[in-house]
Amino acid sequence: MSTVVVRIDEAVLADVKAIAGMRGKTPGDMLAQAWSEFAKRHRAEISADFDHVADLVRRGDREGLLEFTRQTRSTRAQTAAERAAG
Repeated sequence: MSTVVVRIDEAVLADVKAIAGMRGKTPGDMLAQAWSEFAKRHRAEISADFDHVADLVRRGDREGLLEFTRQTRSTRAQTAAERAAG
């Protein structure tokens, strides 16, 4: 298996390390498991987004792609702000 370095918030990393330690796993194993579970839970949403973007690309709809990106970015920013506040 290949590996790559990723940057995550130190507080998240501390939580991941704590849980991994309690379960006798590595932080990487815990993150891989979490990602797998996330992907399974959100499979339909991810698939719908992929299909939507593929359609925009096929039609050459640059404005549609920009709007999708703006909406996605705005949602991510809002979620991060809520997480930081709470």
